[in-house]
Amino acid sequence: MANLWGDIRFAVRMLGRQKLLTAIAAITLALGMGVNTTIFSTVSGILWHSLPYPSSERLVAIWGQNQRLSFNQVNVSFRETEYYRQNSKSLEALAPYRWTQVGLRAAGSPRSIQAVETGEGFFRILQQAPAMGRAFLPEEQLQGDKRVAVITAGLWQREFGGDPNIIGREVLIDGRTHNILGVLPPDFSFLYSRPEIFLPLRLTPEQRDRRDFRAFRAIGRLAPGKTAAQADAELKTLAKGLEELDPAGGRGWSAELRPLELDVIERGARISILTMFGAVFGVLLIACANVASLLLARGTLRQRELAIRASLGAGQSRIAGLLMTESLVLSLLGGVLAVVFAWWAIPVLRGLAPQDFPRLDLVQLDAAALGYTFLICLITGLVAGAFPAWMLTRGELSRTLREGGRGGTFSRQRVLRSLVTAEIALAMVLLTVTGLLVRSLAGQLLDAGFDRSNLMTGAVTLPDSLYPDKRRRTEFFRAAWDKLRNDGRVVNASAVQTLPLGGSSSWIPIIIEGQPALPEGERNLTGYMAVLPGYFETMRIPILAGRDFTANDNLDGEPVAIINQTMARRYWPDDRQPLGRRLRLVNETDQRPVTVAGIARDVHHNGATRPPRPEMYIPALQSNQASLYLVVRTRRDIASAASAIRDAVWSVDRNQPVAQMQTMDELFDRRMAGPKVTVQILGFVGVLALLLSGLGIYGVLSYLTSQRSREIGIRMAMGAERGHIVSLVARHGLILAAAGLLTGATGAAAITPLIRNILDGVQPHDLPSFAWSGAALACTAILACVFPVARALRCDPVRILREE
Repeated sequence: MANLWGDIRFAVRMLGRQKLLTAIAAITLALGMGVNTTIFSTVSGILWHSLPYPSSERLVAIWGQNQRLSFNQVNVSFRETEYYRQNSKSLEALAPYRWTQVGLRAAGSPRSIQAVETGEGFFRILQQAPAMGRAFLPEEQLQGDKRVAVITAGLWQREFGGDPNIIGREVLIDGRTHNILGVLPPDFSFLYSRPEIFLPLRLTPEQRDRRDFRAFRAIGRLAPGKTAAQADAELKTLAKGLEELDPAGGRGWSAELRPLELDVIERGARISILTMFGAVFGVLLIACANVASLLLARGTLRQRELAIRASLGAGQSRIAGLLMTESLVLSLLGGVLAVVFAWWAIPVLRGLAPQDFPRLDLVQLDAAALGYTFLICLITGLVAGAFPAWMLTRGELSRTLREGGRGGTFSRQRVLRSLVTAEIALAMVLLTVTGLLVRSLAGQLLDAGFDRSNLMTGAVTLPDSLYPDKRRRTEFFRAAWDKLRNDGRVVNASAVQTLPLGGSSSWIPIIIEGQPALPEGERNLTGYMAVLPGYFETMRIPILAGRDFTANDNLDGEPVAIINQTMARRYWPDDRQPLGRRLRLVNETDQRPVTVAGIARDVHHNGATRPPRPEMYIPALQSNQASLYLVVRTRRDIASAASAIRDAVWSVDRNQPVAQMQTMDELFDRRMAGPKVTVQILGFVGVLALLLSGLGIYGVLSYLTSQRSREIGIRMAMGAERGHIVSLVARHGLILAAAGLLTGATGAAAITPLIRNILDGVQPHDLPSFAWSGAALACTAILACVFPVARALRCDPVRILREE
């Protein structure tokens, strides 16, 4: 122990004597470990925290899956959930649910609020009971006149003033009277979202029986002793059995079961966070290689000191321990600075993320983050110090003493060059992967397929009780649309079933005329959405061929559709413009063929980070949609558009609320906040990798220059020109950079195909990404050579010769 404290004190003194090298190494480690601590805190807070429910590790999500159609994580049908619930031995309970918007009339103007319609046993699965009253009974899930609701504590306080007699009180929801059964605890949230009303899932017999009516998500609780993998395998077997019982419901449909906590963060955000974690770990490896090369260069300059220690009886293990102690002290110093960096960076990162991002408040510098920092301090100190210690004590100390301590051996210089080459290669791989991801995400940020400026949107959902049939619904939306487009505050107005980037999951089977008929359960599928006339002009989505919808495309007109580019390529691959082609919508009441009237540019509807899917637009005046988003474009005053939307809706029905009033810029910023943050962090990581690589080249080249000072002085004394000296010194750095770039480019070419699935619009071997990464590193290498070259040119040949 005495030796240890002595070594620590000596290490502190030695590091204090070489302040510049210590500062460079400590800052290098602080940056590498600091970004790791910051991203670890993000991963720990967002991805690894348990859900706020009892025994949350047993909660699972059930999704639909169809490998034949390349569908993953899609909605399930009520028929499927009931079949799984009745036959599964691995699930203790299972319940479907769906998100919706409802109109609440409690006091004052009607309000549209978020609600969840739940199947039987929903609250029992979560093991959450109302703080007041009770949850739903099985008979309240059935069709009937009695309607009930469970509300949150926030809604109870805000709309009902915390009325202690709230249980049993009647309230109008979507124009129908509901009795309030219970009030949930104040801290209750469902998957970190804030629905305010829970309603029983009440379906018609047809909706219960149709396996292709995929409108629900589902949650379940594992039976005691069962694992998610066992339950997933069992549900896949049950899905095959259900397909044999009901082949008309679709071929190839299966189930995908996974822990419910994976549903808190969408797949794209999860991949982005883990990608950032991998990127910053690469930065830490670069930092380790950088510090290892600095320590090896510094240790080589101390060869005479170490040789004297060896001659006085210090064994190799004793000297190696001394060197390792210095490395660990240096690493701990970097760790302290890393904590300071993370303490500053975590609030900045939280500020960059969208405020409604789940679990954002859990991202903090907690005990787990500090423990992680301490762990990587130890590992980094050992990794960065072990190799230099081994190189400096492997039987060469006595020879060093005989040679007077001049210069390092050729093997050490070769190792230094190898370390820097590996560092540059790793930076090349990291920069290339980062560049591909940034180009992919930046492409989505810059081009969403429409013009979002001066656009205001508001959602309108018509209750079945007041608008029970197709004609009454279309009359409402047409009247509101007529009012809007004649409003002087409005340039263009329309409506759409799903806004861009909204994550639509609506699919419909189609039969294409003129193509071989597929079996009933294997028909083609396409996404679909209803729009009012003028939608493409309002959104400024180019119609590449054909025409837009008109007011004549109504219930009395011939069915028409506008398809996107992806649908045209997939279902009519040999027809460049399939205008006039016809298809039929399966399971629709109107079985008249639908004619393709136009082809529109692709737009990202199914999420920001997913490629466009096959989609068709149908006229809202020909459909049976009860919920549409009104879309209004103004010239300048975007705030006036909100009043225009409300006035138009209330001119038709004063009791109809307008929900989710927002500008398209606000929607876009919220939907793309995750990719934006990812681009910013990956950009910072790329700059950091460049900086550390430059420091590595500078450190090693400075060492090699100092080792050749005698040679340089003699050359200058013999009349060598300055250009020759510049070439002599810089050549080493440029050769190292070239070797690292070549090795890194080869490694990047092998690795980038692994991220093909998360790239959108960019190929894994994208030449500009490789070229920009190589050019950035080459420029960094040239800059890193400037100072050692300047040092060589300042060499005094007279002093060198006098020392000889």
